[in-house]
Amino acid sequence: MFYYLKGKLASTSLQTAVIDCGGVGFMLTVSNNTLSHLTRIGEEVTLYTYLQVREDAMELYGFYTEPELDMFKQLLNVSGVGPKAAISVLSAFSPERLASAIVTGDVKLISGAKGIGKKTAERIILELKERIALIESEDGSELVDVSSTQSISSVQKDVIDGLIVLGISKADAIRIVKDTTGSTVEEVMREALRRYNSGK
Repeated sequence: MFYYLKGKLASTSLQTAVIDCGGVGFMLTVSNNTLSHLTRIGEEVTLYTYLQVREDAMELYGFYTEPELDMFKQLLNVSGVGPKAAISVLSAFSPERLASAIVTGDVKLISGAKGIGKKTAERIILELKERIALIESEDGSELVDVSSTQSISSVQKDVIDGLIVLGISKADAIRIVKDTTGSTVEEVMREALRRYNSGK
């Protein structure tokens, strides 16, 4: 229904922000990560949105970047993880850091988010890694196992998985990671995201 809201920042509080769009104030639940970017009341901002509709309520969630929105949607696909838990995770980690933790199986890090226990962290890793276990070939005609892709290092394979978790297409993930030069997952992830955002 809504993809983003663009308007003036009217107010903020703990995990909420109100955006004035043409005289209508929309209250959105936001992560600490998004809230950290909303610092000037009255400035024009754009938040990407997710609308949850229940029998007794409608709740709007807002995200400062599209990768954070994409990660939120991925987390909702994990059994036992609802919007509140997903916001809690994204309040503790940036989408890039969370993606790195998922592809490297860092249960301890993810379970450090408020309200996220070890079993939930393990489920997040298991279910999201399963969703991205296969990478489409660039022409989309077949599926290939990432581990069998030649000329791509293990670090780059982890980053490709992480980019897909963030909602980047499989073919684009392979293309932007292939010639990166970083030596760690976080270095390559940063370089790949710069390339993606610049359209290279």
